[in-house]
Amino acid sequence: MNILSLEKIASLNLKDFPNRLLVCFGGTTNEARLWLIQLYQYYLENQTAFTILSVDNWSGTQGAYRADIAADLRDYFPDKLIGKFVQNLFYYSFDFSSQDNEQSQDLEVFIQQLKQERKLEKEIIVILANESYNVPIIRK
Repeated sequence: MNILSLEKIASLNLKDFPNRLLVCFGGTTNEARLWLIQLYQYYLENQTAFTILSVDNWSGTQGAYRADIAADLRDYFPDKLIGKFVQNLFYYSFDFSSQDNEQSQDLEVFIQQLKQERKLEKEIIVILANESYNVPIIRK
């Protein structure tokens, strides 16, 4: 498992990550939203799909998260492939202040199911939108 900051992953060549799950802790932050806008721009240019799981303590649903990100993207880009792109976005609500091991285990099960359903490589890339997040340990 690689753990990277948003700044670090933004500096990497994104073509190296198409078949991996990118798990962004703090996925509803402004920094993460800007990163998703950059990722969408890369997607438009290269037609490389990514699978992104945003984990945060926002109380919304996955559908609401996708709609919110799509609205952000429409502020910058024409509606060309936004619907297709947001189908690769997933959301998981997680309370970072909690020490609940069951919550971490539930997240781990969700990640494993997502990797199997989408036929992704075993290794995941963990992205921290904020270095201060208490991120649960995720096994490969």
